[in-house]
Order: sequence, then C-alpha cells, then structure tokens
Amino acid sequence: MAPPSWLSKEQQEFILTYHEQYLECKKKGNFMSFWPPFFEKWEEKWPARVSVLKDVPLDQILTEPQLEEVAKARDTIHKRLTAKLCNDFGNSKVGRRANAAGNTIVSKLIGDIVKSEKKRSRPLKATEVYAKKYYSLRVQPAVKEELNAMKDAPGAPEPKKRAMQVVRKQLKSCWENETAEVKEEVTKLVQEMKEEREKDVSHERKELSKDL
Repeated sequence: MAPPSWLSKEQQEFILTYHEQYLECKKKGNFMSFWPPFFEKWEEKWPARVSVLKDVPLDQILTEPQLEEVAKARDTIHKRLTAKLCNDFGNSKVGRRANAAGNTIVSKLIGDIVKSEKKRSRPLKATEVYAKKYYSLRVQPAVKEELNAMKDAPGAPEPKKRAMQVVRKQLKSCWENETAEVKEEVTKLVQEMKEEREKDVSHERKELSKDL
C-alpha cells in the first residue's frame, strides 16, 4: 500500500491545475515563468507561516528567529513541491515510457529516411527530405507533445502502438503548414538528389556496358 500523501486533497487538485503549464515549460526547457507564480499562489492559499506557527496570530509581528523558521519551512515546501511536480508530470513512469517509445520508433523512421539514396529503390519524397533536414527542429516538438497528451487520455492505447502513426501525422501536418521558403528549399534538394541519382545510374550502366 502506498504511503499517505503529505498533501491534502485540495492541494493535490490545485497542483493538477498546473499540469498543462508544467508540460509546456518542460517542452521548452525553461521553468522561469512557471515556479515564481506557482509558489506565490501556493503561499496565498497555504502560507508557510501558518504551518509552522499555528499558535501565533497573523497580525502579530514575528521575531527574527520566527522569520527564519518560516523561511526555512517555505524553502522546504518549495523543494517538496518541485520534486512532486517533477515526479508526477515530468518524470512519471508513463511519461518515460511514452518518450522512450516515441524516441525508439522515431529513430527507426528517421533512420529509414536517411539511408543512402543509392541503396533506395526510389528517390526520396519531399516529406522525407524535409524530415531528414528539419525533423528535430520542426516536427519532434509536436510529436512529443501529442505523445505526452496521449498518456493522459482515458482508454488511450500504449504510446508505442501509436508512435509511428503520430510521427507520420505530425510530419505531414508540419510539411503542409511549412513556409514557402522552406518548401522551395526542400523541393530544390529533392530535384538535386534526383539528378545526382540519375547521374549515378547512368554511370553504372556505362560501366556495365564496358564489361559486356
């Protein structure tokens, strides 16, 4: 049996209201805009002073030792809350499994895309060249966001069963909504790769005819 939480039901419900904000900051890798307002709201609802100086009236001026005690209690609460949100939202078992599944299948997909063009039976498509060049910058954030959201949906399948589908969907969506400049760049790359491939095929045929 799991040990009882140090948080009340109301406090746990309060934390859940910050779920989406936390994941968004985690995706950006920057929590500067998250923690200060979160701690401020927490302090408004559950002041550290009340938790450690229950018998001291709120309108009474605190002594220096009392102020230090409150500051120490507040620091402890902040650390526990940071660990709580990290464990629940950013480092949960389900979250790690979703990321691992997504990363594994994504690696396989991108690995297939970036194979040497000479070994492929057909030229690369525009979306494949786009993935080869822009996946980590444009597509991956959307893939991670959908996989994270998937684990919270009721009755959702295991992320690894949907990861490939998510990657292909987000790749298609990103390409369709890409800027004209990037599409033009990718189209030129596709044409250059096609021409290079045709040159290689022509050269191989000439070499083969010499042997004959």
